[in-house]
Amino acid sequence: MKYYELTYLISPDLDEKEAKDLSEKINGFIPELTGIIKNNSEPEKKSLGYSINEKSEAFLVSLNFSLETDKVIELEKKIKLEKEILRHIITRKEERKKSEKIEKKEIREKKVDLEGIDEKIDEILS
Repeated sequence: MKYYELTYLISPDLDEKEAKDLSEKINGFIPELTGIIKNNSEPEKKSLGYSINEKSEAFLVSLNFSLETDKVIELEKKIKLEKEILRHIITRKEERKKSEKIEKKEIREKKVDLEGIDEKIDEILS
């Protein structure tokens, strides 16, 4: 399974409850396709930088999930069938591994040997 992010805009013609219901419907597509939702945001009304279908506002929703690569096309088709979705984009993300996080933490925790630094500075300057 690959890690993806889906971001989409819901028409402002819907009220908050309807937007939330549509968001839950979209979220339901992932498990139907044997995917796993990592995290998602609630629909939040935002002003758009430019008009989309003569709308200057929309509900913004973002969700991170894991899904088999061949199932992404099916998800895309299901989203396109929803008429209240103004725009959407699915991007592939690199999931950070726990080992990478631990390595970075270990690097930060290493203490600096001042004597070693003085020797290196003397070596560079000479």
